[in-house]
Amino acid sequence: MSTKAGVYQILCTVNKKVYIGSSINISGRWKTHRNKLNNNKHRCPHLQNAWNRYGSNVFEWSILEHISINGLTIEETQILIIGREQYYIDMFRGMLFNVCLVAGSTLGRKFTVETKTKLADINRGRKHTAEHIANNADAQRGKKHTVEHIAKIADANRGKRHTAESKARMSDIQRGKISTAETKSKLADINRGKKLTTETRAKLTGRKHTTESRAKMSDAQRGRKHTAETKAKISDANRGRKHTTEARAKISDANRCRKLTNETIDKI
Repeated sequence: MSTKAGVYQILCTVNKKVYIGSSINISGRWKTHRNKLNNNKHRCPHLQNAWNRYGSNVFEWSILEHISINGLTIEETQILIIGREQYYIDMFRGMLFNVCLVAGSTLGRKFTVETKTKLADINRGRKHTAEHIANNADAQRGKKHTVEHIAKIADANRGKRHTAESKARMSDIQRGKISTAETKSKLADINRGKKLTTETRAKLTGRKHTTESRAKMSDAQRGRKHTAETKAKISDANRGRKHTTEARAKISDANRCRKLTNETIDKI
């Protein structure tokens, strides 16, 4: 057995399936594998099931490739070893115990309900540092989803509705939240000149708010007053703007049967 770095395999001589792995200390890694398999705690369920079924005596351990890492940094070592591990995973594809077919990742691995619960408990209430948030923002800045990706996200969320609890949380988060001048400027730049597609307009046409929704919007706007600055902006935006004949007819119909309140009459 070697303490050197490299790629190894664990072969089941009964079904001829193999588990491919890599390490900078192959001997130490093999001891870890045996310990977890003997205690029924190995993270690869397929390998664990075969170990339990056939017994430890039918498994053979061998080194596929030694890798020299002298003079390499940790990052360079990781890239080299994982690259060679991926080479053998691709070579033995179709006869693997490995659940993750991408070396160095958990892609393809499915967690049990128990594991998911443990991870949720560990991360509950955990907050990212300002530095971590900034790093994530830098990594995502300028990144655009492909059309295919956008379509998948849309399909996943179609028909999905937030629970009352979720809505309440979002409301609490947004309550009293004020966008900075910089954020407002960015939003304005993003939406400036943006036009709805014919398809989107068709979806919005004829859409009506429920009575409950109207009541909520009315309550939210009641007593709210525009600032002088906002009034000036609205005035500038509408200056010279003319309603179409159709729009005028709709406004006329909406106001015809409209009843004035006693308060409004007193003001007049």
